[in-house]
Amino acid sequence: ITLKYKTVQIDNLSILRAFSRADDKRIMLGAILFCGLAYLAATQQPTPCTSPAQFEGRMFATDFEKNFTGFVHFHYDETNKRAREIEEIEINSERAFYERLYLFNEKKEYRVDLKTRKCNVTALTRPFRPAGVMPGSKYMFEAVSGVVNIPNEHVDLIAFSGKDEEGSDVFGEVTSPDCIPANIVIFTNKSGIIRQNFYDISLGIADPTVFNIPSECASLE
Repeated sequence: ITLKYKTVQIDNLSILRAFSRADDKRIMLGAILFCGLAYLAATQQPTPCTSPAQFEGRMFATDFEKNFTGFVHFHYDETNKRAREIEEIEINSERAFYERLYLFNEKKEYRVDLKTRKCNVTALTRPFRPAGVMPGSKYMFEAVSGVVNIPNEHVDLIAFSGKDEEGSDVFGEVTSPDCIPANIVIFTNKSGIIRQNFYDISLGIADPTVFNIPSECASLE
């Protein structure tokens, strides 16, 4: 089967598009977070790929509703539904540093303030959200980020849209063919728009002990 593509070059593009209607609760959110890219619209659309179940790396996160930005070193384990994050965040010009451990099977979140070493343990009520392509997502288009004609200077991306278990709209881009998350945008009624940009990704978990309960929290068990 030969696929025919329409290629469009877009220069210096960094666009977050959102549109809604006051009389319609259905909200569509499209995120195209590239700078100097080409996108390919296939006449025959492939199905979304499956993202790796375990990986670690770094992420830049933005919560527009809470005026929050943060640099995060994370470890992600979909197999056991758990995640660990070391955060440097800025909220309203104030900086804070946290270690967070999310254990979704146990429904617990451990948060350690890295300045005071104080631990808080709270109930984890939200469902586990896959870090890549949501189950049941729809293919949107293919894209190339970087210099297309030079080897090793670009990356192929696939854009998708879907919903998580809470009904939040999720739009994103993953690498092709590895299906590693690159950019994810989530729209929720609770938190508004959340954008996540992933980089320095390594497959697998190098040290499984990162999911051990922090020592500062041991006395709270």
